[in-house]
Amino acid sequence: MKDFKTIFSVNTDKFEWQIQTTGDELRVTRMHKIMSLVEALAVLEHQQFRHWIGYQVENMHLINWERWTRQAQTPYAMLSEKEKESDREWARKVLKVIGKSHLIISREKLQDLMKEFPKQFPNYWQNGKLINWDDKVLEWFAKLKELVE
Repeated sequence: MKDFKTIFSVNTDKFEWQIQTTGDELRVTRMHKIMSLVEALAVLEHQQFRHWIGYQVENMHLINWERWTRQAQTPYAMLSEKEKESDREWARKVLKVIGKSHLIISREKLQDLMKEFPKQFPNYWQNGKLINWDDKVLEWFAKLKELVE
């Protein structure tokens, strides 16, 4: 596992952004403030609940009820591989919510992306400088630029 060192961070209302480096690679991390992450996971949990209830309503038969009762009383380690995979499917969805917070990128790729920034966001770029962004974003972008130059 690589040892990343935090060299810069910015806080916004919903996230804390950090820039970390190993020397060769940069990692840009967007960390949810706790309530934002709780809300994102609660949305997913409700989706899972709705999926499960819908499935139950459509498949409410005695044989299924007996299987669901057995599954509810069985520790995860004792489930069949098929049953475990069903649980893993939802675990992967949780990881997607949490995992949207990391980006590891080489210095070269970051340089390329920053060169493309004026083309991608012309309304925020004028005379070689960022415009129309709040101070935190400007500070963050300046730090990234400093790292790649």
